Amino acid sequence: MFYATDFWDRLERQIVPALRAGMVALADRYIFSLIARAAVRGVPLEWMENLYGFALVPDKVIYLDVDVEQLLPRVIGSTGFDYWESGQDFLRGPDVYHTFVEYQTRLLFEFRYLASRHQFGVIDARGDIPEVFRSIRYEIEPVIASMGADEAPLPRAKRSRARTTT
Repeated sequence: MFYATDFWDRLERQIVPALRAGMVALADRYIFSLIARAAVRGVPLEWMENLYGFALVPDKVIYLDVDVEQLLPRVIGSTGFDYWESGQDFLRGPDVYHTFVEYQTRLLFEFRYLASRHQFGVIDARGDIPEVFRSIRYEIEPVIASMGADEAPLPRAKRSRARTTT
């Protein structure tokens, strides 16, 4: 219930006012992340969807799909294993690595189910950043075009180059 209350607060204080002001709201994670995480922990999916029934229906949801095998090096190379993202609050295993793999495997199953059930745009996120960006762009261009914002085309992905000064 804490997460639902927090989401409601964010919806009412940030998302709805932005939309009323004519802005576009982009969210890195939305109710579907909360639903999937609760489902992995045993909360019935239907109950969670009813709980978040007050949420606005997004124009587009994009799910960046990656297997645990590709996810592992990314996590290890960046933030390392996190208590919650490893499911250590409810899973028992020989170590954090094994609980991480188990939790993320279950979570991927839930996200893939939600993606199918709610017609998310699914992007294979195993590629490099420019490739994934192009796929995201392909998914969102029709949404932007439907908003009448086609006067200015979306910028193309550019590779950044380090500059040196002398």
